[in-house]
Parts: sequence; C-alpha cells; structure tokens
Amino acid sequence: MTSRNSNLERPTRVEPATDKVEKVYTRYGIKSLDHLELVIEDLMCNRGWSHYEASDEFRADLVAAYQDAYLQRSDKIVISDAMDAALKDASYWVINGELKPGANIGDVVAPKLTAYIGAILPAYAARGLDTTGYLQFDQPGDGRGEA
Repeated sequence: MTSRNSNLERPTRVEPATDKVEKVYTRYGIKSLDHLELVIEDLMCNRGWSHYEASDEFRADLVAAYQDAYLQRSDKIVISDAMDAALKDASYWVINGELKPGANIGDVVAPKLTAYIGAILPAYAARGLDTTGYLQFDQPGDGRGEA
C-alpha cells in the first residue's frame, strides 16, 4: 500500500503553445485568433459583462458569446460536436480556474477560453466526435414518441 504525500503541490496547468492553438483554429475556419477574441469581448459587453465574474450566469453568457463569435468568424452555420464539447469543458476550467474577479474579458478571459478550447479540441475530435459541423436532422421514429 502506498501513502499519499500531503506535502505535494498542486501541479500548475501547462498553457498550450499559441502556434498549436492557432493551427487548431485555422483548421476550424478561424483565420485570426485575435479577431475571434475581440468579437467574444464585444459580445460579452453586449450581454452586460465588462469584467470576469465566477458565476453560472457569466459562464452561460461566455459560452453563448463564443458560439456566436465562432459562427461569425468562421462563416459556418453550425458548431461541431467536438467543438461544442470542448467549449463546455473549457468554460468550466475558466470559471473554476485561477482567474481573479474583475479580470478583463478581452485581455484575460477570452484568450484563456480560446487556449483551453484549442488544447482540448484535438482530443475530442480524435474520439470520433463530429469534426466538421454537419447539420443533422432527427428522423421520425427516433424514440421520441413520433409515429
């Protein structure tokens, strides 16, 4: 039996390299990460947020702002399952990370969110989640009670 050392420090999260994150976004239709982050900041301001707040409401609006910004900057009409899953998880890490209340959305929050997504997305795409964002329609008789 091994015992746990209570003096172990919590490991610090390794930030992904910017060039790798930009390659991920380029593959998904974003030509400039800076522009994406500016749009996220503008959309958060439109939703009434000027600074970071660790709350469910902030997280929900951050997810919605990212979705809107991504669709606008990529010219796509849907978000892939892999990106949607990465966004939900990345928004969790942003809210439960080490940001201080009042952090600037454009300088801190949006870059951290996009970096997390860029780091998580390849693994989710490799698991077989849709990577292209096809429109999918429910078929009749899919178990929801339709005839």
